[in-house]
Amino acid sequence: MSLFENYQRRIEQITPILQSYGADSLEQAQEYCLAHGVDPQKIVRETQPIAFDDAAWAYTLGPLSPLKRAQKQQPKLPNI
Repeated sequence: MSLFENYQRRIEQITPILQSYGADSLEQAQEYCLAHGVDPQKIVRETQPIAFDDAAWAYTLGPLSPLKRAQKQQPKLPNI
């Protein structure tokens, strides 16, 4: 499925970045963001309603790094 213009040409560059954050697809990255209370697609559309689809997907990929880093840095609570 083509999510944005030139998807077939661009996905080869995007996939290694996705995989470095543990995601297999942009859709999976979106699900991860949503599960952590971030809706990048909505933010892009509210900020710039005429934005191209590739912009919305680019901002879906962007939050993966800080979300993953924050998840690793959360202190473990002791079992009581």
